[in-house]
Amino acid sequence: MGLRIGDVALASRFFQGTAGYPSPQVLQDAIAASGTEVVTVSLKRQLAAAGTPNDFYGIIRKAGVNTLS
Repeated sequence: MGLRIGDVALASRFFQGTAGYPSPQVLQDAIAASGTEVVTVSLKRQLAAAGTPNDFYGIIRKAGVNTLS
């Protein structure tokens, strides 16, 4: 059974957080392995990392998943 949030239909109810990963690569691998369609991102984390190799939003955008900030 899926989930609908506004106009977005999701096949999975699994939401994955981005906190606690030891490196951007581990985060990217976890998103790919989980099959999640939505990840949560702290706005504070994103602002601190914007334009750096630890750009979490860039990693998530490349993964093709939805975000909740």
